[in-house]
Amino acid sequence: MRVGEIISVYNRDFLVMDCDAFTRDWMLKHNLEQPEALHPAAPVAVDFKRRVPLHDGQGSAEDSFQTVLNPIMPKPCKKDLIKALANGSKVMRFKCCIITKIPEDEGRVFIISFFLADDSISIYERPTRNTFAGLRPDGCKFLEKGPVRHPAGSSGPLPRYYGIDDVRDWTTGTQVRINGHVFIVQEPDDFTTTLQAGEAAQLDPHRALILSQIQKQMKKVAIKVSDQFTYCDRKDDGVISADELDTTLKNLGIRISEAEVHDIIALYDVDGDGGLNFDEFVRMIGNLDVSVDSTIRSPGKAERNQSTHAAVGFNQGLR
Repeated sequence: MRVGEIISVYNRDFLVMDCDAFTRDWMLKHNLEQPEALHPAAPVAVDFKRRVPLHDGQGSAEDSFQTVLNPIMPKPCKKDLIKALANGSKVMRFKCCIITKIPEDEGRVFIISFFLADDSISIYERPTRNTFAGLRPDGCKFLEKGPVRHPAGSSGPLPRYYGIDDVRDWTTGTQVRINGHVFIVQEPDDFTTTLQAGEAAQLDPHRALILSQIQKQMKKVAIKVSDQFTYCDRKDDGVISADELDTTLKNLGIRISEAEVHDIIALYDVDGDGGLNFDEFVRMIGNLDVSVDSTIRSPGKAERNQSTHAAVGFNQGLR
């Protein structure tokens, strides 16, 4: 047997790669020199990419993705409690009709409800003649309440759902695609119209909470708005930049991210110079009429009645 030869043992071929030192010395004494040892080729490193399995439909996609990140002890998805408490009774409703080629579906009236507490959507069909909803005097449910995938979202493990930034742009004539069905918005209710016409901070509880904290701390520093502007204008150039606002908020004990500071600047920067002049600062302070306690407290009886009256008035207008 020599190094590099193939021998057969019980019908199995073996390649002789090397021999030990004693064998080499013994064979060398008997004029049987062994070739150099054969070294196996280095294994090829294969790049392993962890693939996320497709969602099987059980539970939510976010919960299933947590089992991929940590299969042994998956963490539960956190809920936005501030958003749920601030918008617990706020529902945006839209009267819609469906785009269809089926003659029997002509004239069907739907109510799309968007719940601001958790960004969930439900669809309710109003009773009309010669439709399935007409079998019940109060109509029927077309879509169960829950998050709805946005058609422009990616097909990744974490889908994109309809949010407040999408719904606040729904006006008369807007086409909305929900689970393969296309609806045309005919009219929103009074509460939705008022909410869409208001400030963006009213729809974002985190932004409203930050702005209300700014107002509360500013009143402790100075009573007059002009003094508050002077306090924020560190460079005394008549414009409050993002760095000056960030420094002022840190001095007031309000610690927010740099992105949130630029978001506030962009919200009230009318002339687009990247800062807040006196008029823009007055507009920001003047619109802060929501206190911290009222922002995060649970909805009271008056708020529930307001939402109920808006829904009742909207439904009465559909009859």
